[in-house]
Amino acid sequence: MNIISVQLKDPKFYHLDCAYFQLTDQKAAVSVCLFEPEEIKELEKYVEILEIPKEVVYETMLCPLTNVARVNNKIMCSYRDDMRTIENFYGRHGFEVLPFYIKEFEKSGADLS
Repeated sequence: MNIISVQLKDPKFYHLDCAYFQLTDQKAAVSVCLFEPEEIKELEKYVEILEIPKEVVYETMLCPLTNVARVNNKIMCSYRDDMRTIENFYGRHGFEVLPFYIKEFEKSGADLS
């Protein structure tokens, strides 16, 4: 097992699950803009990076593409008023999105990841 040291550049994103989600053994959804270029190059040695667009990262500030869970080809996420971003991103890569209504949990800062 290889351990890759990374540090999120923006303090607003203080958990790794705000910027990185391991989809499969070979693929990861990554908010590339939150890491140093050298860190991304190191990650690319081990996984194919599915880059999360910077505008999605900063527009939502809720990490909707990485605060998810996966079972087989299903991506489980908390329901949002606009699910298109999540559905489009994961749909392009062969995943089906299953939203869950967890509004009461979100009040305490919880998400699915």
